[in-house]
Amino acid sequence: MIPSEETSETLGIPFLARLTSGDRSALLSEGRECSWLENDTIIHQGDPSDYVVMLVHGYAKSTMVDERGYEAVLKLYATADIVGVDGVFLKGNRRTMSVRCLTKCRGIVLSGDHFRTLLERNPSIAFAVLGEMTYRLREGDRKRLWMASRSVRERLADTLLELARKFSVRDRDGLRIAVPLSQRDLAGMLGSSREAVAKLFKELRDKGVVATRYREIVIVRPDVLRRMRHW
Repeated sequence: MIPSEETSETLGIPFLARLTSGDRSALLSEGRECSWLENDTIIHQGDPSDYVVMLVHGYAKSTMVDERGYEAVLKLYATADIVGVDGVFLKGNRRTMSVRCLTKCRGIVLSGDHFRTLLERNPSIAFAVLGEMTYRLREGDRKRLWMASRSVRERLADTLLELARKFSVRDRDGLRIAVPLSQRDLAGMLGSSREAVAKLFKELRDKGVVATRYREIVIVRPDVLRRMRHW
């Protein structure tokens, strides 16, 4: 029987949450549990490793550093995401990015050989992995267009609204982003400089649109951010 096709409604949902309970149990029972502290590196750019991690608790980010030292933030990972899958199918290649913990994290680690064998035995998990990789490729294409066609101001508004949609909790001040991000992280997500992002945040704070503390962002006026997307 051919597994059901991934749809636009399921893509973008954390990987483990899209699996059936049986597939999820099969996957998590095959690996070894590991834990990492905040700022620990799960995967190192340039390493020849091919293991994969199922993140069962915490937040992490994938980054790529160029020869000048600029660090781009490529993706944020949350509980139930799959990490490092891009390195599983090209044996002998080195990792193109690092994955670093933004908080304390726990995950299930499977070697590349073990993971590939598991996919051969479980077509439904293999199709879910294929769907995840396809989704990430499409998101990469969308982001390249977004970077080329939007100003830094528009990109910041877009990013804050997307973070609020995915990771926010409401408190008395507004929508607090649960992922602890620095202004350098946001600059890396926007393809901008930290100085440009700091200047925009000062403007937003002065206008009462956001409130910030160390690695914490609260969106007070999402309506203003929505208008900023089209300025």
